[in-house]
Order: sequence, then C-alpha cells, then structure tokens
Amino acid sequence: MKYLISVLSLLFILQQGSAQNLDSLNQKMVGTWELTSYLSTNNGTGNESPDKIKRARVITKSNYILSLYDVKTGKFIGKIIGNYSLSDTQFGDLNYQEKAASVTSGFESFLSKVLRKSVFIDEADRMVFLWTDKYIKYTEIWSRVIENNGPEKLPQ
Repeated sequence: MKYLISVLSLLFILQQGSAQNLDSLNQKMVGTWELTSYLSTNNGTGNESPDKIKRARVITKSNYILSLYDVKTGKFIGKIIGNYSLSDTQFGDLNYQEKAASVTSGFESFLSKVLRKSVFIDEADRMVFLWTDKYIKYTEIWSRVIENNGPEKLPQ
C-alpha cells in the first residue's frame, strides 16, 4: 500500500510540473513574431528561406493569426486565423497543434488541416517549430517583434 501511495504521489508531482512547463511555454509564446529562418531538409539536402513571402504571427493564449506579405512590395497576401493547443508528450515531440478557423480567399486548403509540431523558446527568445511531413524535416525560427514605444503589434 505504501508503494502504491508513493507511485501515485510521484505521478501527481510529475503531472503538476508538466502543467507548469506548459503554462510557462504558453506565456512565453504570447506576442508578435516574424519568421526569420525556414529550413526544409530532405535526404541530407536543405532549402533555406524565407523566400518571397514575409510571415508574421500574432499569438494569444489560445489563438493565432498568421499574416503573409510579399517581400518585395510589402503587399498583403493573405491571413490565416485559428486556434492552437499545447500538450505534454512523453518524448517532448509534437506538443503544438493548430487548426485554422478562418482564411483569406485562396488559402481554403488550410481549413481542413491540423498541423502538429514541436515548439520551444530558445535562450535567445526565439520561437522554434520543428516537424516532419512526408519524410521532409522542417525548422522554422521566429523572432519576437517588439515595438519601441508600446505594446507588440503586427508589422505592416
């Protein structure tokens, strides 16, 4: 009986720590971010971007807005709005899940997708997403956008 109580206590402590880690990550993610590096790797060869599209992401406690702009002209291309959730996994992978709820015309294919990725905030306060799709490994690095004289805003 003492063994069972010890095991249950340990599981409860681990669960509490896990919930605190998720809350901490969620708080760190809230803000405005700009994609600064994008890498897709297939069979040891890589393709690095961002290329012709500037990506900005605003994250609240449970929702996100992904805005896309033409790099050359700065012209707005489209927007994806949705919600996301964080979960704790045994191995720390695929702990971020997002689903689009509203999209700009031309991006309707995102409405049917649920994207699962690993996410963490590194020491340099960059948000890093990692995932694999059809044997291609993807890495996105997002830098926080900070307004000099006010709250964080989506870059135009």
